[in-house]
Amino acid sequence: MKSTILVALSSLLFLSGLAQSEVSSIPSQDAFFNSIKALCGKAYSGSITVDNDSGDSFANKKLVMHVRRCDETQLQVPFHVGEDASRTWVITKTGSGLSLKHDTEL
Repeated sequence: MKSTILVALSSLLFLSGLAQSEVSSIPSQDAFFNSIKALCGKAYSGSITVDNDSGDSFANKKLVMHVRRCDETQLQVPFHVGEDASRTWVITKTGSGLSLKHDTEL
């Protein structure tokens, strides 16, 4: 399940859209958002099982996601790669569905 959550969050890149002022409700995306929100306050570790990148940025490093700062329209998920804690995924409900942004300033 740990690796599945990492893969599922990564797949949001394909679902992300432009943020609009009105929040829409798309049942499949609401279900996904709510399943991640239910994990708020918990952390999960995982690992790379398939790596198509020739670089070694994630290779042989501990991967940990922390589901934090959860409200009705936004989830903030810090993602650590080894000792690098500079990544935070921000999943937001928008007028066109879910948006996934990578924030390094949170």
